[in-house]
Amino acid sequence: MAEPFYGHMAKAFEARNIRVAFEARKSQDDLSDYSPDDFHFVHEARIVAPNVLNTGASYLGGYWYVDRAGVMGDSNTAKANFDADGIDPVKVEEFWQQLYQYYVVERRSKLPQTERIEQCPAHSIGVFFQGASQHVHRYGICSEFEMLEAIYENRGGRDVVVKFHPNRFDFELVEQVVAFSVGRPDLHIVEANVHDIIGAADFVCAISSGVCIQAMLHKTPSVLFGRTDFHHAAVTVNGLQDVAAAFERVQQPRDDYAAFLFWFFNRQMIYLKKPNSVRRVIQRMERNCKDLDWSAFAAKG
Repeated sequence: MAEPFYGHMAKAFEARNIRVAFEARKSQDDLSDYSPDDFHFVHEARIVAPNVLNTGASYLGGYWYVDRAGVMGDSNTAKANFDADGIDPVKVEEFWQQLYQYYVVERRSKLPQTERIEQCPAHSIGVFFQGASQHVHRYGICSEFEMLEAIYENRGGRDVVVKFHPNRFDFELVEQVVAFSVGRPDLHIVEANVHDIIGAADFVCAISSGVCIQAMLHKTPSVLFGRTDFHHAAVTVNGLQDVAAAFERVQQPRDDYAAFLFWFFNRQMIYLKKPNSVRRVIQRMERNCKDLDWSAFAAKG
């Protein structure tokens, strides 16, 4: 398997003499496709059942969803309440510094970025397109081009800096945006490193892009035009008529980005490189399905 989670868990289960089989995903949401006699990890699904956990890579490398409801905007995290109180500030700061060094200082992202440093307009609005994907269609309140039109109309004198998704090239969207940019010198289409765009922006916009997670590391706020599971630390547009008000709200300062990132990745996700990752997955399995014999799983911690 190319995806690291499944090989990681298969090795742990086989060490416990638990049979493991890999099959092509049948459905994202049809429970009848999955045998009730087995436990299933289903990649990027949204199946709610006592013998299923929905799995998928999260927004930062090494972190995975293992969730009863789904992944991303469908996950239980989307419905969870974030409260910074009670989270150890020392651990929060340590985690923040690790992420900041790895992503911001080293100019890394989940997807490869140019090493070239590009000066983007100061106090601009960064716009990140996700291209043709089920996330845009499922979670967005509008198309990505409609999002851009609304952003430009409500830009308040700011330059707008646009970056297309490097792996999902949507030719129709590119043609629309290029045509829209004609005669608009304050609309810039760039291939810059995401950190150069974020660092220069007053705020960034996307349907549900994980780049908004990295914006939190710059303490740059985000406006979301779709349903996400990190809305707790962003401003969400409920309709295109709400864009001007959202742009006002996003300028209100906040100081909980570090605590949110700790809560999101350490409490909600599973980090495969931690020694307790297998135990945490098994605990989630046990919470979901109380009828299985868990002794074989628990035997090795």
